[in-house]
Amino acid sequence: MECGRTSPRQGPSTEDLDAGKEKQEKILEMRLAFAEKVSPFNNWLEGAIEDHKDLLMCHTIEDVNSLITAHEEFKACLSKFHNEFSDIQQAQHEIDTLATFGSNPFTHLNVTVLGKRWNELLQLIPERDSQLQDALIR
Repeated sequence: MECGRTSPRQGPSTEDLDAGKEKQEKILEMRLAFAEKVSPFNNWLEGAIEDHKDLLMCHTIEDVNSLITAHEEFKACLSKFHNEFSDIQQAQHEIDTLATFGSNPFTHLNVTVLGKRWNELLQLIPERDSQLQDALIR
């Protein structure tokens, strides 16, 4: 090498840096959108689990029938929430495809946690069905 001359700069190009910055911004946007979607779903899910764990208190046949009707309406809406959970799973998958490291700075929730809660709710539903039928017989 001649005196006074330097070798060409080695490292990422400006285009590479811009592409990396755009990718990181996209990941942050996706993570924020995920957090905005998952929070209300989690609140609903926790409430539904709590409702299904509550002690069944019925004093009249009308009380039982009212609870049965409400429970049937809840089950009729379940497919909507199943679709919402599927959308959340898809969003997490898309984020995981782009982001190979790091966690979501906008929420501590993830599909593993929600999946456990979702499965818990699905197990509680037939138990509540049985409790309501038992109350109807009494």
